[in-house]
Amino acid sequence: VGAFLFSTYTSMYASAKAGLLQYTRSMATEFAPDGIRVNALAPGTVDTDMVRANPPEAQERMAGAALLRRAAHPDELVGP
Repeated sequence: VGAFLFSTYTSMYASAKAGLLQYTRSMATEFAPDGIRVNALAPGTVDTDMVRANPPEAQERMAGAALLRRAAHPDELVGP
């Protein structure tokens, strides 16, 4: 989410996320002619130690911003 949205005091975090998104897009363009796909996951809030370190109100606000109105569980981000 940090690649798409902004908030005060998150400049380094948001810059890193945006950089990874652009890196993924560039890699996808470079490898597409060889039939190689490059993808990025941007799930929004995920139930991690970093999220749980925030006050409960902040955790609720982050989860409420997600389309499912909850934080994702890390197991939900695993693919085939």
